[in-house]
Amino acid sequence: MKFTRAWLARHLATDLDFAGLAEAMTMAGLEVEDVHDPGAALAAFSVAKIIEAGPHPNADKLRVCQVDTKDGRKEIVCGAPNARTGLTTIYAPIGAKVPASGIVLEARPVRGVVSNGMLCSGAELGVDTESEGILELAPTLAVGAPAASRIASASALASNASKAVALPLAQPRGALSPASSRVQVGRSA
Repeated sequence: MKFTRAWLARHLATDLDFAGLAEAMTMAGLEVEDVHDPGAALAAFSVAKIIEAGPHPNADKLRVCQVDTKDGRKEIVCGAPNARTGLTTIYAPIGAKVPASGIVLEARPVRGVVSNGMLCSGAELGVDTESEGILELAPTLAVGAPAASRIASASALASNASKAVALPLAQPRGALSPASSRVQVGRSA
């Protein structure tokens, strides 16, 4: 069975990190086979703001964006239809590895204009397969804030429990506190 940390948070009030959650579940009798933290792949990615978005001189469907990033102002070529002045989104710097494709970004010309990074869609980050442009974040987010903190709820834990187990959580032990009285974990037969 696989489930996200966000799902678990609806049933348990805890501030444990992934390793702590896995250990607590193991101590409760549920062997955790794997912990996957997609936030780890986003360590180089951060919040950025498009200061100016204009037409590309050599391509109708591309935009040339001036972007405030944790690394200062960058010129980035973007093909997303929603790239516009004032938009807060996720920035990938040169050298970052794009999670969905495995491509390591390089500064290179796109139809004659050098792009110094990338503005990311949810699909490129591996967190949203139905995105139709770059991510649109709250305009109040600080430029340079880690992207992983914005996307952490997509993280999942995988358990190899062979059958359903009801955990009574009325009297929790350790660092887990219940948000409800019972949690069903496991596969149904």
